[in-house]
Amino acid sequence: MKYQIISAKPGEKLDVLPLLKYPQDFHGSTQVDHLVKFGDSFTGLIGKSKADLPKDGVIILEHDVNEAKKLMDKINDLAQQIIAD
Repeated sequence: MKYQIISAKPGEKLDVLPLLKYPQDFHGSTQVDHLVKFGDSFTGLIGKSKADLPKDGVIILEHDVNEAKKLMDKINDLAQQIIAD
């Protein structure tokens, strides 16, 4: 898994707006303290779900795909490391 953790300098924030593919659909602050870039970590999950999509088109892959569960566990571990630091 190739990932990169970027932290803002003390007293500053990182602007993620330029990184958003569909900024008009983003909800929340674009100014963050930490950013984790996952690269192509999720590429192998594309097309894996066999579930019927709910009306709003959202599914939770970690509930149905073991690879997604493992990735989410790693994301949670990274989050805990950032919080600890």
